[in-house]
Amino acid sequence: MIVAVDTGGTKTLVAVFDAKAGTIIRSDQFPTPKDTTAYISQVTQSIKTLAEGETPQAISVAVPGPVRDGIVIFCVNLGWSNFAIQGELKKEFPYSHLFINNDANLGGVGEARRRDPVPHKCLYITLGTGIGSGFIANGAVIPELADSEAGHMLLDTNTTWEQQAGGIRLLEEFGPIGEIHDPATLEEIGRRVARGLLVLLPTFRPDIVIIGGGIGAHYQRFSHIVEAEIQKISPFDCLVIQATNPKEAVVYGCYFVATDALAHL
Repeated sequence: MIVAVDTGGTKTLVAVFDAKAGTIIRSDQFPTPKDTTAYISQVTQSIKTLAEGETPQAISVAVPGPVRDGIVIFCVNLGWSNFAIQGELKKEFPYSHLFINNDANLGGVGEARRRDPVPHKCLYITLGTGIGSGFIANGAVIPELADSEAGHMLLDTNTTWEQQAGGIRLLEEFGPIGEIHDPATLEEIGRRVARGLLVLLPTFRPDIVIIGGGIGAHYQRFSHIVEAEIQKISPFDCLVIQATNPKEAVVYGCYFVATDALAHL
């Protein structure tokens, strides 16, 4: 049994995988506690309930921020800083292997590995509460780029890409994206998303860009605007598509990273 935990800025999804079949057999979802003690308590309770008395072989956790040696360096939208998440979970699950990684990296792994063929260079962008980025080569995280946070890059002298196109900003300005029907508003959202991609495409030259996350689940509603902006300005021809499973990409990435690591233990 492998347990995957997708920690988002708004909600957390816990999924139990059949380790051999690679399929989800049970899952649970709850609002992400911003208090780290409450988070550990809620995740622990969820895992133990879903595990039904079994000890998970591995617990693979995704978090919306950079991670080093099992410590979350920061999560802007949760207010976390230097959170020793692996150590805290190890107290609760001493006999399980623990893996902690950035959510956008794992989302990219989950989407890339489920494509045929697996793309050589994949850029995964999670549009959710904030904006995360994962650079994936041949279905694996590029270690040297694992800490990258493209959502925090400046697009002008005052604001980052996340501050322009992240879910918090869009909700404040336009309301829930699922309730937006005004073409002009959707066009503005598409332009904001495209601004960041126009920086990333010539910098990393991906073979494909995959859009995931809660906002990304609505990507088809403004994808034509993004594509038009890219074609108008950028000479780099690159396929930009919506994630196959925007809500499950990260937990599948958790599963693949865990099984890869277990195979080398």
